[in-house]
Amino acid sequence: HGMLQIENLAQSFANDSVQFDSIFASDLSRARITAEGICRLQPPKEDGERVSPILTPDLRERDFGSWEGVRWQSTSAQSTDTSTSPRSSRRCASREIAEKETTVSMRRRSLSFLHSHFLPLLFDDPTSKRNFAIVAHGIILRVLWNCLVELFDPVCVSLLPGIAAWEGGPAALLAPSWSNTGFMELSI
Repeated sequence: HGMLQIENLAQSFANDSVQFDSIFASDLSRARITAEGICRLQPPKEDGERVSPILTPDLRERDFGSWEGVRWQSTSAQSTDTSTSPRSSRRCASREIAEKETTVSMRRRSLSFLHSHFLPLLFDDPTSKRNFAIVAHGIILRVLWNCLVELFDPVCVSLLPGIAAWEGGPAALLAPSWSNTGFMELSI
């Protein structure tokens, strides 16, 4: 199902003649495979070169520490056997929470991505229109969005008609979330 979603997303970009100058992606497999799928249907650049993903660990999803890879279950579906649950381990619960990556660390990675990859290309030639794609994961994308809009005066951030910011506040307070192969279009 996921591979069909990638194909449909890539085909949608191709059908709309969306050509990316650069595609940045998390180096984790799901984002990398999605970025590679988008690249397959991109036309060659003017110089004949094909776009390929620029992989970076800065776009990785939040590290959940000892909770990484643990399957979430609803309360009604949980069994009474908690011997395999991280909560039942002998480690202190506060230590498990401390192992989870902090928001500060995710902001640091997001700012690193913006300053080392995205902004130099964005401002390289301010007179030309360039298209970039960022393929990553939901939590880090929200942190990245927050870091990006902080670079602009909130009055200068606007949304297209029909898109509402969080609790009707300014557009800079938009709190986006992404589904699998969901995307946001942003014009700067």
